[in-house]
Amino acid sequence: MFNILKKIIIIIAVMLVIFFIAFLTAAWHYGAFASVEEVHLKTRDETTLVTVNYACTPYQVQDQIRQIDSLLNEKTYLTPVTAALFQTNPLNSKPDSVTVKGAVILKEPVQVDSPFVILKLPIRQAAVTSINAHPLIAPYRTYPSIQHWLANNGYQYNPAYPVIEYYSGEKVEVEMPVMTDSTQTLLPLKTE
Repeated sequence: MFNILKKIIIIIAVMLVIFFIAFLTAAWHYGAFASVEEVHLKTRDETTLVTVNYACTPYQVQDQIRQIDSLLNEKTYLTPVTAALFQTNPLNSKPDSVTVKGAVILKEPVQVDSPFVILKLPIRQAAVTSINAHPLIAPYRTYPSIQHWLANNGYQYNPAYPVIEYYSGEKVEVEMPVMTDSTQTLLPLKTE
């Protein structure tokens, strides 16, 4: 009886160690331990994107991006950069109330039909950082860095523009629009 109990305890201990190692390996692979690049204020160029005319949750945005990407691939247009446009400030919103739209960055003109729209973001100032992590891990690492940078440098979020997460390979770049003396007035976003 004692030998059977001892063997069961050893088997459970080995299984727990294997589970713990697998968990740490997965966390490392998805970027949970990756370092966030330093936040910088950048002037972003005018950006043209294809997006949709309806919002979704952050957990559904990758599916929305795949839909847009497949539309563009049908038109023989390939792009390596996709994005998520957050319509609500992810820093001040509960996760279930954040609304987002998937998008694909355009390098050349393309014609799209409903429900797809072309959106043009004007030149803007933004706090920008990046991390090599999975898109579901990246916000938990990048947004605290941006929030800390905004507070320490006297900038405020500019609600005239969306917060944008750019996805390129394993890299996620986060752009938080900020108000400066020249952007106190709200410039409208243009859709075609």
